[in-house]
Amino acid sequence: MDVHVAMVGEPTPEYINMIKLLLYSLRKNGGALSQAPVTIAINAAPMPEADQRALRRLGPVTIRTMPRQHGDPFADKFNALYAVEDEYDVLIYLDCDVVILGDLAGMVRGVDADQAFFQARTIGEAGTRSAGPYESLVREQVASADEPLATYSDPRFPTDYPLFNGGVMVLTQKAATIIREEAPEISYALYARRSRESVHSLSQMLAEVWHRIQDRFFPDVGAKSTYEYWMTEQIGVALSVLKHDVDYDILDPRFNWVHDQHPEEGPPPAVYHYMEGRHDIDRTRLFTGAWIDEYLNSESPMPRALATLARTYAAEAPLSSKAERTPY
Repeated sequence: MDVHVAMVGEPTPEYINMIKLLLYSLRKNGGALSQAPVTIAINAAPMPEADQRALRRLGPVTIRTMPRQHGDPFADKFNALYAVEDEYDVLIYLDCDVVILGDLAGMVRGVDADQAFFQARTIGEAGTRSAGPYESLVREQVASADEPLATYSDPRFPTDYPLFNGGVMVLTQKAATIIREEAPEISYALYARRSRESVHSLSQMLAEVWHRIQDRFFPDVGAKSTYEYWMTEQIGVALSVLKHDVDYDILDPRFNWVHDQHPEEGPPPAVYHYMEGRHDIDRTRLFTGAWIDEYLNSESPMPRALATLARTYAAEAPLSSKAERTPY
């Protein structure tokens, strides 16, 4: 099976550092997929040449500068699905704030490359609350007027409808083509309704509460569903999957692990997602910051693994001269 890996980031020190650590961890720990070809999409402006050279020394990698998607910053991640020009059977998308700690072969085992298939972890209870009355978006965007919503329900998800964490995704090429064309448009349309300032005042918060009450108890009055603005990316993915009847499954959380502890049973996580909000790390100093010693002394195994990886990269980074050591 021809597996390709895609990443996306900004041309800034913190994103470039995370991409370096991610690619290094893939080559070091990815097992059967450690040498998979990688495409890195950089939004809006090129990555500095010294950083590109450092990344290319870590195995087969293509780096492309991509235009921004619409006006929604949360849709820019879909550039990763457009940047891959090679033919492939399965694409593994990785947010740049993840690191690889184990063999990734299990992510693609059993995937039928001839079908439109998508796989990602559920977004969880907290994300579900941020999605607001998500059912009304399914009604608005997916279901026809005479079609029961139960057609799209799935009890495996907290919302009873699919809603995925987009940090790690597995897509066949057919699914990637569908999602990249539909999800950015949905994401932008939803983002345009919302605002970062939408609940930053008492009056706006009260309006938001009333809006949700209307949506819950009076769905036919024409009010639009409410949700946190940052959720537009995840909602766009899920609705595009539903609209086009893409076959989907839930990714084993070991391949998108967000907790500090190992799971109580089974093997350790293979992909650690150190997302902002859970980890307060100065990513401009990802390889030299004080956070490394703090995490190495942590009682939790996953922060220790992250810090160990960063320190190992700093010691082994394949840089040919001092001049190429970007002063972050």
